[in-house]
Amino acid sequence: MAPLLQAAEPGAETLALAAEVYLHNRDPGNAEAYFERAAKLNPNDTRSRTALALGQLSRGNAEAGFSQLEEIAASDKGTVADQALIASRLRQSDYAGALKAIEGFERKQPNTALAANLRGPIQLTQKDL
Repeated sequence: MAPLLQAAEPGAETLALAAEVYLHNRDPGNAEAYFERAAKLNPNDTRSRTALALGQLSRGNAEAGFSQLEEIAASDKGTVADQALIASRLRQSDYAGALKAIEGFERKQPNTALAANLRGPIQLTQKDL
């Protein structure tokens, strides 16, 4: 990894990969720095932007983290940010927020049962059968 990072200008994909390596090595500070660099080089990289939003949440900045995840989920056709938003809302026991995020996820993937499978346990928890 080091030779790639020592290049004059490593690309966004290389920086995002380095960030993932730092995450796996339990070094969130360096991971975040590389995700930030990757997101600056490629603002359309939803994985890097999602990772930065999750970093906000992990540092206790819920308002900024959720706002960023919601923005990414709304603007991206993929579901990475949607899934992160749903999981984060559930971790906070914010069932209404999770259900809202599941609705957005379902609009992107209407022909799968995944949204119903995500919604079911929440409805059981709320006794909303």
